[in-house]
Amino acid sequence: MNEFDVFLGFHRPQLESAGVPQHLWLSLMQKLKNEVVDAGNSFGIMQLEDDAGNLTGWSVIVTTENGVDIYDSQQIYLIDHAWTYTFQEAKGYLQQVPGLLERMATLMELDVEGSTREELMDGVLHEMWKFNQTYQLGNIEASAEEKLPVWYILDEFGSRVQHSHDPSFRMVPFFYIPTQMSFTLLWPIKSLEQGDEVTRDYVENVHDELLRKIRLLPWEPADLTDISANQTEPEEAFFTSSRRNETLPDHERLEPIPTIGGGNKLKVFANYIYVKDYLKDSRFEIVENQEEADILWLNNHFKDYKTFSEDSPRKFINQFPYESVITIKDFLAIVCRRDQLEGELGIGVVSMDTLPRWLPTTYNLTTELPQFVSYFQQRESK
Repeated sequence: MNEFDVFLGFHRPQLESAGVPQHLWLSLMQKLKNEVVDAGNSFGIMQLEDDAGNLTGWSVIVTTENGVDIYDSQQIYLIDHAWTYTFQEAKGYLQQVPGLLERMATLMELDVEGSTREELMDGVLHEMWKFNQTYQLGNIEASAEEKLPVWYILDEFGSRVQHSHDPSFRMVPFFYIPTQMSFTLLWPIKSLEQGDEVTRDYVENVHDELLRKIRLLPWEPADLTDISANQTEPEEAFFTSSRRNETLPDHERLEPIPTIGGGNKLKVFANYIYVKDYLKDSRFEIVENQEEADILWLNNHFKDYKTFSEDSPRKFINQFPYESVITIKDFLAIVCRRDQLEGELGIGVVSMDTLPRWLPTTYNLTTELPQFVSYFQQRESK
């Protein structure tokens, strides 16, 4: 098996899901192998000014005399990630990593000379959302904590590539397995001449006009207070789509709990690491096989209680049927909102209080993003 086949064996799923054209794959492998970051040979960063000479922004342009040919197999570039972190780590990294705070402040065009470190840190934490990119590791065996989004900020070149609804390039994150390093890939989706601008779509794959407008708010402010912030009960499809219906156990098949004592221990199977690490009571024994366990402690949603009661009438599980109405956040909020009295629907015009009053204001950012943004802007203006 040659080197290129090995590369594809590791990375083909990434390449295909990212939509990287096949004619660029070999060049990409070579650049990743040798860590060739050569975008500076083909592109330049230009600072923009208005008629009065005031600085207004940045632009990345094609500088090569022959321009950029979409069919050129060399036209794929690696962009470094200047800062990679999880949200919980952000402030600690800025405090502890030498030079990071100053680099981020300069990249975000904050006043480094006239600010204290604390002021710079607050400024970076506020402005970083205009620069943040994100990806999520796809390991299905990872814990809930490990599946949290990883945030990153592109280097000074990548961060200057501007948004366009009609972009000339695509940029996607890519994880190179041999070195365990992440880059962002840049390649053209149209041919350009020298002096043409390199742009990307900041909200790629979002096609709804309103949602695109909302997701572009950090860069293109807009007033959305005319959208109703009121929430309504979702249609039945919301509760059933992508969710397998649960079954109820056959109570007549269930048997009494095993007796503890006399040297008998309850055997526990757990795929939750903290149960394995901290269940030290002598009345329990951790086992690695579900078949021999008396108790199953699972961290995935269990659905088929009927079959479980029939096949394992003496076993116990750490879940109960339809518990998702309180353990899944979006379901919980909907159920709690049903506590509103008839005629009390809506949001207080002056107070902006949502109902019921005992429930903190809660929006599902997947299904209620326009309502949330409207609510935020209305409340901000009070």
